[in-house]
Amino acid sequence: MTATQKILVFLTCAIGLLSVLSRWTVPGPADPDAEADRLYRFELAEDGTSYILSGLKDPNLEEAVVPAVYRGLPVTVIGSFAFSSCEKLKTVILPEGIRIIKAPVPSDSPLLRTVVLPKSIEQIGENVYSEHDFYELHLRYLLYRGSPEDLDPALLERYRSLLYWYAEEQPEEAGRFWHEVDGRPVIYSTGDTQLQFELNRTGTGYSVRVLPGDDLSEIVIPDEYSGVPVTEIAEGGFRGCAELKRVVLPKYLQRIGDYAFAHCEQLEAVVIPGSTLRLGAYCFAYCGSLKEAVVPGRVQTIGEYAFYQDSALREITLEEGIRNVEQRAFASCSALKTLRLPDSVLSVGNPVIANSDALTELYLPACAVAAYSSTPVLHACPSLELLVIADSAAGFDGRSIWGGSVARNHVRDLVLPSGLEEVVNLSAVGAERIFFTGTADQWDFLVLTDDESMVHARNNCPYFYTEQPPEEAGRYWHYDESGDPAPWPSEEERLFFRLNDAGDGYLVSALPGAAMGDAVIPEQYRGLPVTAIDYYGFAGCEDLSSMQIPGTVQYILDGAFARCTGLTEILLPDSVRYIGKSAFRGCTGLTRLRLSETLEVFCLDAAEGCTDLRYLVLPDSLQQILYTGSRYIKDFAYEAVVLPAGVTGTTSLRAVEIRNLYYRGSEEAFEEEMHEPEYMKAEMHVFYYTEDPPEEAGNYWHFEDGIPVAWPQE
Repeated sequence: MTATQKILVFLTCAIGLLSVLSRWTVPGPADPDAEADRLYRFELAEDGTSYILSGLKDPNLEEAVVPAVYRGLPVTVIGSFAFSSCEKLKTVILPEGIRIIKAPVPSDSPLLRTVVLPKSIEQIGENVYSEHDFYELHLRYLLYRGSPEDLDPALLERYRSLLYWYAEEQPEEAGRFWHEVDGRPVIYSTGDTQLQFELNRTGTGYSVRVLPGDDLSEIVIPDEYSGVPVTEIAEGGFRGCAELKRVVLPKYLQRIGDYAFAHCEQLEAVVIPGSTLRLGAYCFAYCGSLKEAVVPGRVQTIGEYAFYQDSALREITLEEGIRNVEQRAFASCSALKTLRLPDSVLSVGNPVIANSDALTELYLPACAVAAYSSTPVLHACPSLELLVIADSAAGFDGRSIWGGSVARNHVRDLVLPSGLEEVVNLSAVGAERIFFTGTADQWDFLVLTDDESMVHARNNCPYFYTEQPPEEAGRYWHYDESGDPAPWPSEEERLFFRLNDAGDGYLVSALPGAAMGDAVIPEQYRGLPVTAIDYYGFAGCEDLSSMQIPGTVQYILDGAFARCTGLTEILLPDSVRYIGKSAFRGCTGLTRLRLSETLEVFCLDAAEGCTDLRYLVLPDSLQQILYTGSRYIKDFAYEAVVLPAGVTGTTSLRAVEIRNLYYRGSEEAFEEEMHEPEYMKAEMHVFYYTEDPPEEAGNYWHFEDGIPVAWPQE
C-alpha cells in the first residue's frame, strides 16, 4: 500500500469515528427550566410579566427550593395550593422576588417545619382576615432573610413567635438568628446542643426554645442559664416536636408562651411549676396523647384554646386561685368527663368548653352564670349529666349555659346554691331535676314571677337539701358517698303530686328513689283529678315496666317518661290531648306507642331514641305537629308514620328520616293540603289511604289489626 493509500484509509476511519461520536449528546450546563419543570408547576400571571408557583409535581419531595426565575421571568407569587399533597415535605426555601404567599397551609403536609422567607415578602394569606395561617401548621421555624426592621410590621406582629432573623456571623447576644451553610439554613446555637436561650428585655430571665434537628423524646429544661433563671417557654418554643413524650419544666417558670407545645402529639404528661403565672393561647393544643394535667392556683390566666383538641385528656385539675379562663380553653377535649372551674375564677371566655362528647360533670363559678351572654358557657356537650353552680353565686341566668337553645342541649341534674338572690330564664337549662341547697320557702321567694321563661322553675319543683333522712316523704336530697347529689329514698310512697297553677288538678311524678315496677296512677288525689304527667316526672325510672294512666290525664309533659328503658309499650287513654318534647326520649325498649284518639298536639321529638319503635300512628284528631329544634332528630327506626289529613306542622317531618309516609287521604288531597308536597315525595315514599283494594296499582294502604300495610302492587 502506497503512502497515498494509507492517508486515504486513515481519513476514512477518522470520518467514520466522528460520525459515530456525533450521535452522542455532549453534556452541557444544566437547564434550570428543565429542572423546574420536573419539580414544580407554574402559571403565568395575568399581566404576563411574572410566574405563580401553583404546585409541586413530586409528592415525595422533602425540600422545595423554589427558583427565582422561570423561562426568563421572575417568580413572584406562591399559589393557594402550591405545597398541598406533599406528605414528606420538611423545608421550603423561597428566593428573593417572592412578594405574596396566598395560602401557606398545606394541611396534608404534616412534616413541614421550616420555611425561609425572602426580604421581598409583602403579604401572607389572601388578606389580613385570611383563615389560612402558618399557625395552623406544625411549623416551627420561619426564617426571614433580614432583620425585624426590614419586615412589614403587620407580619412581624402576626408571626413574632415563629420568626428568626438572618445574621452572617454568630451574634454576641443570644437570640433567634440563623445563617446558611452550603446553601442550607442553620440556626445559631447558644451553647447547648438541644436548646436555645434568649434574655428578656429586663435581663431578669431567659426564654427557651428547642433547636432544629432530630426530634427528641425527652427534654429537661434547666432552672437557670448563665446564672439567670429560665422564666419562659418561648412562643412556639417546642411546637411540632412530634416525638416529645416527656418534658421537665424549670422551677422558676412564669409563662408558657402561645403555641409553646402545640402539636406535640406524643406528649403524655406535663407538670406545670407552681411559679407559673400564665398559660398562653394554644400552648398545649393538639397534644393528642396528653392524658392529664394540673394547673396550679398561681396561674392568673389560661389562654384561649390552651388545651384545644387534646383528645386523650381524661383529667385536668384547676387549683383554687386561678383568675381568668379564656374562650375554648378546653374545646374538643373528647375524653374529658369532668371540668371543675374553681370559684376564684373572675372571668370566663365563652364558650369555655365545646364539642366535648364525654363531658358528664361541669362545675361553674359565679362569674359564668350571673348574666346573659350572647355566647353561652358551653356548646355541644351532649352527655352532660350534672351541672353545679358555685355557692358564691348571687344571680343565675339560664341562658348563660346554653344560650337558650334548649332543643340542642340537655342536662339531667342542676345544683343551685341557696344564696341566690335572683333566678331568670331557668327553662333555658332544660334540666330534668333541680337540686336546691336551700328550703322550699327560699325557692318560692326566688321564682315568684310571671315571666314565661320561669315556667320550668314553677313546674319542675326542685328537691330541697337535708343532710339527714327526712321524717316525711317528699322531694328531698343529699350528697351520696361519691359526692353526687341524690334524692332521699322513701319506702312509704312511690308517687308525688303537685297542684297545678289553676288549682283544679294535680300533676304526678315519681318520688325520688322509689322502686316503680308496675305503676298505677290514680284518677284523683285529695279530691281533685290527676290531669298531667309532670315535667320529667318519671324520667330515668329504668325499673318502670308498665304504667296505667287514668282517663283524667290530658297532658304528657316534656320528658315525662324519658329514659324509661324498661317500658315496652305505652297505651294512652283517649283523654290525652298533648304530648310534649322528649316525652319518651331514650325509651329503647319501647315497641308500641298507642296514641289517644283525641290527641291534638304532638311534639315530633317525643320519641327520639326509641330505636325499637317501628310504627307511629298519628290519629285523625291531631291538629298540630310541634318541632322545637333546628337539628335532625336521631335514632328512629320507623318503618311507617301515619299522617292524618289537615294537620299543621308537616314541614317539620323533614327532621326525621321517614322511609314510608302513610297519608290518611287521597293523592289529590295530599297535593292540595300539604305545604310542600313535592319535597315530601322526594324525601320519603308516600302512600294514600283506601279502605278497599284499589282498582289500579299504585301507592295505596290500609289498616290490618291497627298496623298500616301497603296494598300489593301488581
